[in-house]
Amino acid sequence: MKGHDVVIAIMGGFPAPDQQVITNFSEPARQFFPAMRACGIKRYFTVFGAGFLGAEDQIPKDWQDDGNPEMVAINKIRRDMRIQWDLIVEHELDFTIWCPANYPAGPRSSEYEIGHNSFVGVEVTTGMVADSIVKEISDRKMTRVRVGITRKDKQ
Repeated sequence: MKGHDVVIAIMGGFPAPDQQVITNFSEPARQFFPAMRACGIKRYFTVFGAGFLGAEDQIPKDWQDDGNPEMVAINKIRRDMRIQWDLIVEHELDFTIWCPANYPAGPRSSEYEIGHNSFVGVEVTTGMVADSIVKEISDRKMTRVRVGITRKDKQ
């Protein structure tokens, strides 16, 4: 990390049906946030979900499981993202967190709209998020922002 000014860490994974807790997001953060501090890096980019948009005091601390296996798995991911969010705040990072709702694969494109800490639409491709991340490296317009992002054509 030494000699760099931003860490971009986009973790992922889906829990196995019998896996009670995941730490795909929080455990790496526990390791690289202190390393960032030691190297003087405060700038951090990552991707969460649309549930992390809105006022900071309205980000849920937990999500209720309804018995639907897919939502139970998603809630495990959300819980781990929440732990990582708390670590980001604790380490006083200059974060930019992209928060798409639906996030299918797609080529790099600038055909998207963004909102600062607000939900703007239901779908954006991975290539659109990548384009926004690359631009933010030099633009620095979204420091300490959770980015709502959607396709311009709103499909």
